[in-house]
Amino acid sequence: MRIFIRKAVENDYDFIDRLFCDISAQHVKMYPHIFKDIASKHYDTKYFADMIAENNGNLFIAEIDGECAGFVECYEKSLEFREKPVMFISELAVLPKFRNRGVGTKLIERVAELAKSRDCFSLELNVYNGNSAAIFYEKQGFTVQKSTLEKKI
Repeated sequence: MRIFIRKAVENDYDFIDRLFCDISAQHVKMYPHIFKDIASKHYDTKYFADMIAENNGNLFIAEIDGECAGFVECYEKSLEFREKPVMFISELAVLPKFRNRGVGTKLIERVAELAKSRDCFSLELNVYNGNSAAIFYEKQGFTVQKSTLEKKI
């Protein structure tokens, strides 16, 4: 089994959107007070075009034997109080049938390569407490940097 990572192209829109909607549905179930169900597509045409054109954003696709297995969306984020930017992973999703096969690891490795080529300080992402993906991210070397606290009103 060979995992191939490539830049997303226009024809990947439906795959990315379908997988994102599946992940969003899971978030709605786990965190209904935070997420709303999305009936329309997540990526509008301009946003998707900007992401694949590399206008400060990037979409990568993981393929196994020519079949799309997952994707990662990331972008460079500059912060006034840091000398170097960070590469922020805004979405990472792998189809259930391809999980635990190294797909997510390969996607993160590709983002790390991009971050190094752009002289970024680190990779960052957000994950909600209770999300099983947190264990995966910890295995990839991510550590808790900060916590966001919430008080329901």
